[in-house]
Order: sequence, then C-alpha cells, then structure tokens
Amino acid sequence: QKDGIAPNFSLITASGDSIRLSDYKGKIVILDFWYVGCSPCVKAYRDIKTLEEKLGKNKFIIIGMNPITRERKINRYIKKGEYSDIVTICSKKIKNQYQVKSYPTIYVIDKQGKIALATAGYYDDLKIKIEECVIEESERSGVRKFL
Repeated sequence: QKDGIAPNFSLITASGDSIRLSDYKGKIVILDFWYVGCSPCVKAYRDIKTLEEKLGKNKFIIIGMNPITRERKINRYIKKGEYSDIVTICSKKIKNQYQVKSYPTIYVIDKQGKIALATAGYYDDLKIKIEECVIEESERSGVRKFL
C-alpha cells in the first residue's frame, strides 16, 4: 500500500553480511523480489540497472530479495554477472509481509521508509514508472505534502 511504512527485515546477504532495511533510512531503496531462471525478473533488473546508469549510482540502493534457500545456486548466478547488487535469501515471512504473489515484484521505499511504489510482474512501462518514482522521491525534502 502506497505511503505505508515498509516492513523492516533483517537478512543475510549472499556474501554473508547481515543487513536490515532500517540500515538504509535516508536513502531510496528498491526491493527487487526475483528468482533464478525468471526471464521477466532479468528484464526488470536490467531496467533498474539502466536507470542506475542514467540517474547515477548514488540515487538508490538495490536489494535483491530471492526466495531460493540454496546459496550455491544464487552465488553461481551472481558469479556469472547476472546480478551484481546486494542479494538476500528472503524468508517466507518477509515474502508474505510484502505480499509477493508473482515475480518480479518491485518496491520503491522512500527516504523515510515508506512505500512509494509497489508493482508486480514485468511490463513495458515498468522502467518509466520506477524512474518517475525515484526522481520524485529524490527531489522530496523529506516533508510530505497532502493536498
């Protein structure tokens, strides 16, 4: 739900680091729920990486949320260069908290930790939708205005 607080989580990355969503407060975060072998997920991730190149690496953080519990499979995928950002093994609890029912599912979390965009599936205008949201959120002063 837009403008709702994004559920916090604590996860282990594929590289063995512990992260929490709250670690990134003050930054725009894109949560990318995907899995190995999902071609629409690959397209969505490529779109996000294209945006990162266009807008700059400092505009947002990408966290890959993968439901696969076999780290070897994910690490092979990362080594092949298919995914180069933070990758976590996402628990069923977190998947349910974020209401992930299909892949890819993308969330844009604003600097205050609120959900700015939630979208499921891949479609042609996905990149535009994410870009508009990231630009709007990066230009916010941190004060929400309600008209």
